[in-house]
Amino acid sequence: MKKFLKYLITSIVKYQDYVSIKEAEEGDYLNLIIKVHPKDIKTVIGKNGLTIKSIRELVKIKAFKKGKRINIKIEE
Repeated sequence: MKKFLKYLITSIVKYQDYVSIKEAEEGDYLNLIIKVHPKDIKTVIGKNGLTIKSIRELVKIKAFKKGKRINIKIEE
């Protein structure tokens, strides 16, 4: 999941070197925390949050196929 999410994020941001993703398990959920360059936060979130919603859906579908539950958060 982490590798797939990093691929999606680095594909859309300008400062690819600043992309980092942390994993933290909480119960039966896997939390993925995205950290990007401050100038790229708008790009990742998108207009009305549509980009991040789409990214979350893609990663959740992949996780569901593997029988996992995922939460994705953006760290500022």
